[in-house]
Amino acid sequence: MNDSATQINCLVFRTSVQDRYGLSRLSRALDNWPNVKDWSIDLEDWEKVLRVECVDLNPLQIKLKLRKLNIHAQQMPIW
Repeated sequence: MNDSATQINCLVFRTSVQDRYGLSRLSRALDNWPNVKDWSIDLEDWEKVLRVECVDLNPLQIKLKLRKLNIHAQQMPIW
C-alpha cells in the first residue's frame, strides 16, 4: 500500500433538507468544495440522509458549512 495514498472518508448525516431549494443550496456548497469527492442525499427517507465522501474533512466542518446555509445536519453512526 502506498503511504501517500489519500484516504476517502464516508460521513453520514440526517439533514433538514426538504425541497428543491434546500437541495440546490446543498449542491452548490458540496459541488464546489474540493475536499468533497462525492455526495448523495436520500430525499425519500424521513431523515433526509446525506452521505459525503471526502478527504481531510471532519463532521464538524461539514456541519458548520451547512449551518451557514441554514441546513441542519446531525452525524449518524455508520454500522
